[in-house]
Amino acid sequence: MMICPKCGRKSTEVRFIEAFCVDCYPYNLKLPESIEIEICKRCGKMRLKGEWIPYKDKFARIWPVRKLSNFRYNKNKIEEYAVSKCRGDFADAKYDIESGKITFIIKKGETEVEVERQLPFKKIITICPECSRIAGGYYEAIIQLRGDPKKIAKYSKTIIRVLKTKTFITKTEEKHGGIDIFVGSTKAVLEVCGMLGLHAIITKKLMGRREGKRYYRTTFSIRFESSDG
Repeated sequence: MMICPKCGRKSTEVRFIEAFCVDCYPYNLKLPESIEIEICKRCGKMRLKGEWIPYKDKFARIWPVRKLSNFRYNKNKIEEYAVSKCRGDFADAKYDIESGKITFIIKKGETEVEVERQLPFKKIITICPECSRIAGGYYEAIIQLRGDPKKIAKYSKTIIRVLKTKTFITKTEEKHGGIDIFVGSTKAVLEVCGMLGLHAIITKKLMGRREGKRYYRTTFSIRFESSDG
């Protein structure tokens, strides 16, 4: 029979790891004070490992942030991130956002125990770079759709829908003979034109320098010929 030198309990009452009971054993676990995740108050994206990804707020009743419920909730990524911030001698770990607890699986010889620790989940409400650019009226490219009104109406909806999966639309403007679409990414416009098989006349205008590099604004002129014979 063993007696825990810290609490005095016996091995007949509780499991032991080496000379200590499972509750008193000096586990080698290092945790951060909390898990802090930045959440954009405009679009609801969260910043995880330097990347802004879609997020659906499961806890809107606690954190009433506008539009968060419109995004996919990426619970697994947050839990994986929380575990990656912990160090120590453990075989596995699982983090629960709702309770703010992390459970470690620790193996010592033939003994396997679960050790629970508090690890609060905190949100830092901010604005992501993309929403900041939208608010400032930023755009890298302009798509000018001209020609047949029916084709413009058809293709503009498709172009905008596909672009929104890749970047943001700053604004659209009705023009004489067509429509202008102001887009946050030139690269995204090139990809969409390729996907939809659209031929565009491309012109670039030097706008200045940003972070030591020349900054251009690109215009894509697309003309739809009338199909009326």
